Amino acid sequence: MQSLQILFHTVRLVILEFTLRACLQAEELISSGYAEVFGTATQEYWETMSREYGIAAPPPHEDSVGLCLFGDEAEIYKDNQYMAVQWSSEQSPFWTDVKKSRFLICLLPVHRYAMDGQINVTIQEAMKHICASLNAWQNHAIGGLHARFVSLKGDWKWLVQCLNLKRKPTKDDFCFLCNCTKSLAMPATDLSENAEWRRSVPTCPWPASSPPAIVELGNFSMATVGLDVLHIWNLGTGRDLTSSALLILLRTGAFEGRNAAGLHFLIACLSMQFSRCPCMRVPA
Repeated sequence: MQSLQILFHTVRLVILEFTLRACLQAEELISSGYAEVFGTATQEYWETMSREYGIAAPPPHEDSVGLCLFGDEAEIYKDNQYMAVQWSSEQSPFWTDVKKSRFLICLLPVHRYAMDGQINVTIQEAMKHICASLNAWQNHAIGGLHARFVSLKGDWKWLVQCLNLKRKPTKDDFCFLCNCTKSLAMPATDLSENAEWRRSVPTCPWPASSPPAIVELGNFSMATVGLDVLHIWNLGTGRDLTSSALLILLRTGAFEGRNAAGLHFLIACLSMQFSRCPCMRVPA
């Protein structure tokens, strides 16, 4: 029942300006008695964010959270794709419960995108209002809760459209943080300590084709663009690693693969080992 009540207070399906205000959602949750879904950041957390990313801490000895903005396309009904833009608290104690930890700002119908060349005008216009909302929360506490924007996450398609990236997966020079390439010009597969792409990181030019709306968001920098665990591990390297391990075990005869109980046990063992991978750990 509590999850349904929280969902009722946060889900917005009609794309209007007032629905793009995360601070109003936070105010509704706090005034309705659901402030615990945000958690509280520690002083040590803000010291780290200040030292590593230059993000100024809220007033000391007061409740505060780090805000994450997240975007991803999803199929809602019968091949209808929507861009779901959400926000969350980095300190939420309910990370495994989507209804309590991620709050929907808007759903943008993909087939209705307005494009200006490679620029997604629809997303850029929506981001203007979203950034204004998050800035309002960063400037003034809501219900005694201070907030600071700390990360932008989501799938690569979202990052390309949100940041107006000109270096993207469809190009040879695809990375927005360095000048590495798919080809041998500056190969991303060179993992040596003296790899040329490593030296390009400090001097890598701004990757946007034109300034995106998010540059108006307080505390935003390319350093706040985070690696999303769902896409790089659960749907990426983690899945590939698990399937490859199973294939090798089957081909070498280490496991026959005909016993369902044995297969479930094997998968459980693999999951336990992979959960220890550093990229699975979410900072507190």
